[in-house]
Amino acid sequence: MKKHKVWHPILFAVYSILFLFAHNVSEASFGDLPVPTLLVFSGIVLIWGLLWVLFRNWQFTGIIVTTIILAFFTYGHAYNIVLHEHIGSFDIGRHRHLFPVYALLFLIVSYLAFRSRESLGTLTKILNFTTGVLLVFVIAEISYFHIFSRPDTKYLTNSYETSPRDASSKNPDVYYIILDGYASNKTIVDYYETNNDDFEGYLKDKGFYISLGSVSNYVHTPVSLSSSMNMEYVNFLADKLGENSVDKTIPYEMIKNSKAMQFLKARGYSFVLIRSGWGPTDKNTAADVSIKCGSYNEYLKMMTHTTMLRIFEKWLIFLDRHRDNVRKMFSELKDINRIDGPKFVMVHFLVPHAPFIFGPNGEPRLPENLLLGSRIWLPRQGYIDQIAYINSQMKLAIDNILATSAQTPIIMIQADHGPASFDKWDDPTDEFLKERFGIINAILLSGVPEDSLRSVLTPVNNFRLVFNQAFNTNFEILEDK
Repeated sequence: MKKHKVWHPILFAVYSILFLFAHNVSEASFGDLPVPTLLVFSGIVLIWGLLWVLFRNWQFTGIIVTTIILAFFTYGHAYNIVLHEHIGSFDIGRHRHLFPVYALLFLIVSYLAFRSRESLGTLTKILNFTTGVLLVFVIAEISYFHIFSRPDTKYLTNSYETSPRDASSKNPDVYYIILDGYASNKTIVDYYETNNDDFEGYLKDKGFYISLGSVSNYVHTPVSLSSSMNMEYVNFLADKLGENSVDKTIPYEMIKNSKAMQFLKARGYSFVLIRSGWGPTDKNTAADVSIKCGSYNEYLKMMTHTTMLRIFEKWLIFLDRHRDNVRKMFSELKDINRIDGPKFVMVHFLVPHAPFIFGPNGEPRLPENLLLGSRIWLPRQGYIDQIAYINSQMKLAIDNILATSAQTPIIMIQADHGPASFDKWDDPTDEFLKERFGIINAILLSGVPEDSLRSVLTPVNNFRLVFNQAFNTNFEILEDK
């Protein structure tokens, strides 16, 4: 009997890696693939090699390896489905309940394959063909995106007058510091049984204007930042993409190629990006200086969250990478004035957003949930502790920036949205919305009297107001909504 070549484990492994990449194609890059690919194929070589030594049958061992790959790449998805689900009073959303189900199914498949190990040619041929077709489709999907589905960004072009200021005047450095999920002091007082008076007092002493009633315009990072950095509301995305669309391509491109960035570059500013590890604020070809702060990236984290590595998620090395990335970002921000010339510095910290990985003094903390996109923002004390650490690092960074700047810079400290400890996404309550919308929004704008800044300001107007005051432009101040 002809022995068919066994290709399906390799083909299926490549497909599984690219499938996750394809479904995150707007925020992932090909540079994110080598590490997970190396890890997966190292495991395949080890497991398949051991099985072949034991059974000396390529077709049988190939089916076992493909089954293992299938189980590995689907486990996290299955766990997400059953998480927090109950049958009566029995909590089925536990690893100790789901993993035995997977183990039992694997044993059944292995037993059936072993019994038929001398007649697996047809099944091997079918699996080779099926996995080959799947691989072709996922490669086509990724290729189509990069060739045909790049967003139309012509509407991002800055149509405003961008003639440089008088050459004799000095342009102050502009800092845009995004603290992801950082609540307003009012939110902290209302829902967290404490306050943020110390940090707000520090900012006021340094000359910052704090918009006490500030709220975000949107409740998700991609649309919030695409709005604030382009100085306009982006409700048109609902018409362009559909109200329930999860396509982030256009918002991501708007963040990378923003009008604020274009405005400042047209005036001779260098765009300095301190890379965050997340999508459009991690990699940007428009940056004149791009500062890498570690090996953390959301693609590897997402892979861990959706595979069988989910069992060991809390103990895997990327948790330390996340912490190291944040620490390095603060360090780079503190010493950013080593870069000469007028500069627009953008830094997007992925904290205090969940997961809560820092204690109040920066000590490592083991969070309850690790996914950046998690809806779980508990315990509330974990959030407050993480803010305490951020405040201490922000003070050090601001002190050093001000001490090493030739002239007082413009500094905007803003959140993209607030926290969400109530977890009422499916049926939003007033409390949920007030918590999610309330944000920190502080601006250092030297020489501008406070009464010229409005008491309520939303991020869509931040750059408009700053540019009007610092660059003598006439941007309309939009209604805060």
